[in-house]
Amino acid sequence: MHKLLNSSEYASYYPAYPIDLSKYPFKKTDIEFLAGAQLRLWKGFFFNLRYQYSILPMRSSIPPYIARSKQYNNMWTVRLMYLLM
Repeated sequence: MHKLLNSSEYASYYPAYPIDLSKYPFKKTDIEFLAGAQLRLWKGFFFNLRYQYSILPMRSSIPPYIARSKQYNNMWTVRLMYLLM
């Protein structure tokens, strides 16, 4: 579970289209699915791949003509680590 502390958003259109983004706030709490794998490469070197995706939408109502009806967090993480042993 993650908690949103702060956010800011900016939208510009051509031709100009007035929109009030404060009417479409993000939800403050996010519950996510997380999957990952780790591979030991050589003597303390590790490679890590991780994927996470929101189970619940972060925003249910979207300004018209911007995106689909709900927004979700979607993130891939790649790490190369060296652990001192």
